[in-house]
Amino acid sequence: FYDLVSSDNGILKKGMEIFLTGCYLRISTDGAGYPRLLPTEYLVVLLDEEKDDDAMLLGAQFCSDSFSSVFVNGASEGTSYSLYARIESIGPLEILEKCGGIRRIQIRLIDNDGVQMDFFLWGDQVVLANVLSTGSMLAIDRPFIASSSEGGLKNCGGVCLEYGSVTQLYLVPFVQQEEQVCVALTPNRFKGSRLSTPSCPTQSLKVSQMTLPCNSQGSVDFSSYPFQSFITELHDKMTGISIYAVVTDISRETDIEKSIFSLRMQDSSGTICAKLQFSGSWSLGRLSLGHTVYICGLTCSKTKQKRLEARWCENDPGASFVNLSCLPAILNSSCLHEPSCLADLSSLGLGTYV
Repeated sequence: FYDLVSSDNGILKKGMEIFLTGCYLRISTDGAGYPRLLPTEYLVVLLDEEKDDDAMLLGAQFCSDSFSSVFVNGASEGTSYSLYARIESIGPLEILEKCGGIRRIQIRLIDNDGVQMDFFLWGDQVVLANVLSTGSMLAIDRPFIASSSEGGLKNCGGVCLEYGSVTQLYLVPFVQQEEQVCVALTPNRFKGSRLSTPSCPTQSLKVSQMTLPCNSQGSVDFSSYPFQSFITELHDKMTGISIYAVVTDISRETDIEKSIFSLRMQDSSGTICAKLQFSGSWSLGRLSLGHTVYICGLTCSKTKQKRLEARWCENDPGASFVNLSCLPAILNSSCLHEPSCLADLSSLGLGTYV
């Protein structure tokens, strides 16, 4: 890494931050001298796109190449790549017994053109995954280009990336963004709904606010939202939504290869069409018109026609689908999705309240 601290054109400057991993601490056995870190080849330079010098470095060095321009024989022909992409996912540690028990971690990257490519860490390199995070932007200078053994990767020519002997990594960490949503403090027209749109309503309801995290695409994550959501409250850039609804129509998309079903649902506030995507065939069991369902992990976005559409993928984290009409006892009761407010309780009333 001498070139990084070169006085002529070195990138590292005083005040910059770096990640070091795979380090070993050396302590003198006779008590003389000071403990010191032994050199490590696993160094990641942290960059900030808001800083002029870092932005100039990224623009000058990492904006000319894309995943679509990478090919296996490029390195042997003297081509050097500098790639910039977002970390889509970081896979678990794998032990490849067929390859002598070598360790491997697969990192899925997606560039600004939406093209995906895998970046593999092998052996001792897997410690680098400890300083990377999903959603962060990763700049890879001079990666090793290998032929992908996985196959089936579209638009990347069967190519994957590896951490080579001259590879240098730069990281723009993902900063968790948050957004405030309004929470009504008094019962409103939707029998207990507490959520309004991000812009507070103009009617004379008393409202408070709570802060929810945003994902790397800028969508507000409602997976930890403590109140029941209603269809009429759904809008663009929402994810992790959970709703109760009644099924009014089911159909399968026939003009695409993927297994996608269109499910129209309604609750006391409105109606919405949700696209359900399955990795294989339909896996939700018996589902009929009129059934009440609880669906978790919905994502809302606008279509090209500016219409609101909800999507659900069975493999997404936190995704679940429960057909309440096929469950026994209290789980099939409407009291679960029509809870009572404390103000409704009375010493004269009889029955069970939820």
